[in-house]
Amino acid sequence: MALTEINKLKIEGETKEAQIKYSKDLIRAAARYERLTSLRDFQDMLYDLENLKVVHENEVKGWTQQLEGSSFFKKLRLMEVIATHQIRINQISEALAYFPKLISAANDARMFLRAVTEEEQVNATGN
Repeated sequence: MALTEINKLKIEGETKEAQIKYSKDLIRAAARYERLTSLRDFQDMLYDLENLKVVHENEVKGWTQQLEGSSFFKKLRLMEVIATHQIRINQISEALAYFPKLISAANDARMFLRAVTEEEQVNATGN
C-alpha cells in the first residue's frame, strides 16, 4: 500500500486501529473540502490567495531590481523586505497546496482501508 510520504510518516509504527482511524479522519476531511469547493466564497478565497501570491512575487521582483547599485545598508533593508515577501509567498503556496495534498492522502487512505477490509475478509474466510 503506497501512502504518501507525509501520511506514511504519521501512521508508521501505529497500531492498525490507529491507522484505520487516521485514514477515516483523512477521508472525512477531504469530504469537507470537496463540499467547500462548491461554495462561491471559498472559490473566491482561493482566487484571492492566488492573486495575493502574484502581488508578492511582483514585489520581490521590484525590490530585487533595486538591489543593484544600492549601498550596503540599503541592501540589508531591501533583503529584509524581500525576505518578508518571500515568506508570504511560501505561506500562501503551502496553503494552496494543502487541499490537493489532502485529496491525494484521502485517496491513499481509501486504498488502505480497502486493503484492510480485503485482508479481514480473507482472514475471516481462512479461519
